[in-house]
Amino acid sequence: MRLPGQATLEFCNEPQHDGVTKVLHMTVRFKPKGPLRLAYWYALLSPHHFVFNGMLRGMEWAAESNRNQQERSLRPSPPTWSSRPSTSSVLARCG
Repeated sequence: MRLPGQATLEFCNEPQHDGVTKVLHMTVRFKPKGPLRLAYWYALLSPHHFVFNGMLRGMEWAAESNRNQQERSLRPSPPTWSSRPSTSSVLARCG
């Protein structure tokens, strides 16, 4: 991506005291090349806020989806009803 300066995007995953929850920190740094490029950064600061927050929300959604999918795979499967007699065989015995 072409930028008027040097940019870095850093993520840090911090575990919480409960041992399960984690907090994701995102740090954005921009080192502009000259005063006009600094003005560029401040001009786009508000749109970048929405972009980066959207990125974090998307990562949160993906992590929750993955966690829910893993929990579902660990649950025992519901009972199958194939061992239960079909309705037609029950009616034949009753009649």
